[in-house]
Amino acid sequence: MLFEVCKTRLGDRGWRFRSVANRLAPIPWAFVAAFLFIADLGHRRKIRIDSDEMIRESESVVTEGPTEPVRQGSVRVVDKRRVRMPEVAGRAEQDRELDGYQLKRVVARIQNAIDIARQGAYWITGKSGQWADELRCPKDLSPVSLGRQVWRDPLARDMVRGNRSETTKWQSIIDYSLLGGLGDWRASALMWIKKNVTQAEISAHLARELETGKFRAAGEKKRILLLRLVGHAVDALPQNHAEEYLSIALSYSRAKIDPYASNQLVLVSRAVAVSLLAHRPELDKQIANTLLIQSGVKDLTHESYLPVEAKLLAIALRSRAGESGKVIAKLARHVGLTSAQLAAAAGLADAVVDRPPRLRVYRSKARGVSVAGMLVRRILPWTLPPLLCVVGALFVKRLGVSGDPGRMPLGIAESIALLALLLTANVFTVQMSATRFSGQIARLAGQSWTVNFCYSASLVLVCVSLLSQDQVKELAGVAGWASLLAFSGYVCSLLIAVFLLFRRTDPGRAAAGYVEATLPLARASGTKLGKTQAWAITLREALKSVPVVKFSSDAVVGEWSYEITARRGFFLPSRSRMRRLLEHGAFSDGTRLRIVGGLGTIVDRESDVAVLVPSRNQDIKADLIRLAERSFRTWSSVEVEEIATGAVSLTRLMLENARSGDVGTAQAVGHQIVHLMREHVLAARRGRARALSYEALRAEVVNVHKLRPESSSAAATLRARDQEMAPVVPALKAVLSVAVSEYLNNPSDRMDTLDSFIWPLLSMTLEAEAAVGMVVYSVPTNLEKSGSGSHATTELLRQAGVRALELRSRSLFEQVVDRLKDVAKNESARSDAVGIISVLAAIACRFNQVHSIYAVEAFLGILDRLAQTNSTAADTSRFIALWRVGAAGLLAGIPSVAVYVAQRIYGYGLDETLIVMGGSEEYMVSEMGRSNLRGMYLGDNAMDALANYVDFARELSSVFRLPPNSA
Repeated sequence: MLFEVCKTRLGDRGWRFRSVANRLAPIPWAFVAAFLFIADLGHRRKIRIDSDEMIRESESVVTEGPTEPVRQGSVRVVDKRRVRMPEVAGRAEQDRELDGYQLKRVVARIQNAIDIARQGAYWITGKSGQWADELRCPKDLSPVSLGRQVWRDPLARDMVRGNRSETTKWQSIIDYSLLGGLGDWRASALMWIKKNVTQAEISAHLARELETGKFRAAGEKKRILLLRLVGHAVDALPQNHAEEYLSIALSYSRAKIDPYASNQLVLVSRAVAVSLLAHRPELDKQIANTLLIQSGVKDLTHESYLPVEAKLLAIALRSRAGESGKVIAKLARHVGLTSAQLAAAAGLADAVVDRPPRLRVYRSKARGVSVAGMLVRRILPWTLPPLLCVVGALFVKRLGVSGDPGRMPLGIAESIALLALLLTANVFTVQMSATRFSGQIARLAGQSWTVNFCYSASLVLVCVSLLSQDQVKELAGVAGWASLLAFSGYVCSLLIAVFLLFRRTDPGRAAAGYVEATLPLARASGTKLGKTQAWAITLREALKSVPVVKFSSDAVVGEWSYEITARRGFFLPSRSRMRRLLEHGAFSDGTRLRIVGGLGTIVDRESDVAVLVPSRNQDIKADLIRLAERSFRTWSSVEVEEIATGAVSLTRLMLENARSGDVGTAQAVGHQIVHLMREHVLAARRGRARALSYEALRAEVVNVHKLRPESSSAAATLRARDQEMAPVVPALKAVLSVAVSEYLNNPSDRMDTLDSFIWPLLSMTLEAEAAVGMVVYSVPTNLEKSGSGSHATTELLRQAGVRALELRSRSLFEQVVDRLKDVAKNESARSDAVGIISVLAAIACRFNQVHSIYAVEAFLGILDRLAQTNSTAADTSRFIALWRVGAAGLLAGIPSVAVYVAQRIYGYGLDETLIVMGGSEEYMVSEMGRSNLRGMYLGDNAMDALANYVDFARELSSVFRLPPNSA
């Protein structure tokens, strides 16, 4: 929990601190081990010295009998210390044994201390777990056991280090992983071999194992390890050895999976077979021959049964996406697979998208604007002129410059006249801008720091003219220089301001000036909007669990209830007020609360936001009404609505210039609108993500003692990912609504509006902003009444469908396809709608085959209704659309879509049309142009893709063509 808070508050710095601390953690333990080792050496030396002295002393008393007497003076002395004393010698031996026992105890204690130090180091740094995750050591070993084994065994040490020493033989690594040491070292040995041994050396070793017959005689563990080495050195194996190892892998792969056993040999054999088939295409014949031999088996002739060999080949074809369809078609024709078996094999061969396509998520280049920075930018133009005038005048006087400008020939009247001149120029330029722009744009376009600087200089002139040198003697000699500097600053800033303001009468520069002045407000209001969206999401989920609270789109007509209205603003009740409201006794007696306003959205004045529904024998009391009205108060939305109003004004300005033929100016204004919306939406996204992460952390803190079920914490974590729908961004909704309406109703410059304005707005949003849904539901379904063109409508929906595919949202893509189906009900738009749905189906092959099949079913349903009146036109449109989708699926490495399309072609009896139109070069050229303009769904060589699919479909004629006598 501490690290979660550290990550939330400090970001990456907290995690860098943790990594540095983990690296430095072994240092104290190393000092402890070194100290214990030195202390042990000193203790051993002391014991050795004491034992040597005792041995010398005991040996000195072991001589035979007393020595000759010695005369010292007149007294005869006998040295009895040299006489043998058995009890002394025995005691010395006991002391030596005791010292040896004590020495062993000290050594054992030091070894134990070293083990504890090693265990502590592993425990703190987590190196053992990290090595286990990297497959450099077994996972079933404790840190102490791992440390002892690495300390004692050089082979284990080499595997953990990952390096190859000069004396290490990699064959001994294999033997050690199978026989030596604690734990299962096979995975570690395999990782070490992959890193330090070349494929040629592995291939030579595998050849020796195979030729000498050691492989078949080896145990299961060694066979598994050798098969894994086969998968690693698959490119270096000779042809005959590759075929033999494939036969061995297939023989083990046919075994059934036992749910109560490890099945390691079976799973490894299947993985090795897939690797061999993926890297060695020449082995496909061996699979085909194996399946042909099994063709008489009863299980193979079953309609839905697919042999293991076919499954493994299909899985291997995922990495051979360019030729997967061709291989499957040849296999089906050679072996005689049924349609169900072919569909199953094609589904297994679908290429897996390794990573999602790049999402066009823009990041703000400008840093966050602090309050202090905003104040400095606002205050500095007003405070700088008087400060410069006073400081400059005092500096000139301090230097002792000869001559005094004296009083400038500007009195109070002249200073006021200069101020009036500035006001006149400013008002004139603003009025001039207002004749072409809206008032909001003209007002902000007329603001500049130079204008504020000029106002401040003119006010300094007025103040200096009011002060007389006779009245203020301290200003003698200074007022003249100050007046001169103020006048100079006034003239320079006036010229610059007038030049800038006259330049801003151009629509492009006016839009740039408005956006520059509005960006701080757009970021601040976006952050506030994002927090509001996050709180609305969490509050809605909390209220859903309350039995007396219901959500509905409107109040029930005729229901006995009391409506609660609101003022204009964000409808977002606070948690504390909602808690106090729901604790009222009326709700325990049967009163229900129906919320009809959208949480986190802007509601109008006097609109219903909630309804109190009493029970049959209950009245709504006045205190409950007052409490509910206080609880459902709205929040101010002035800043957000101001951004929306300004964005709509800029959008109308762009569209007016586009209608007048000034495309360049319209694009310049459109770029400024996109920049403003990008900053606003990104600020809302950041605010929403921060608020949701805070709610997730808060839920974890509350649930630290398991007071809530795990689902609450999991839901909070899921919300933090910011992937679910949120309340709309008002500015984005308004701009898209105006742009889509103008795009559909104005036939001029439609492609410029779509490509330079609507598509950038779509590409910068995610699923939470629901921009795709806004565009979809802005498109009318009855084109005859709305006057919208079919081509423009379907092209707009194509862009929305592409963005839905990029976001990997199935619901948004189905919304686009369903809206196209509604548009296709107009007879004039049927062909365009079918064409766009088939194009989306072709593009969807690169994202998800489920989306592609859904779109295919959609346009086939439209053409089935057309076939009731005009079967010839329906058949032609069917074949063209199906051919397009099948070629795209085959090119993208999704054979399941190609097989499905071929099945529908033969199901509709279009095989003759396939033969006739398959060689039409004219149609291929037109389809190539259509593909190049709409997403390159047929790749760089569209004609080759179409021709390849014709050959693919002809290969499957024996599978899908019905016999002549069939019904």
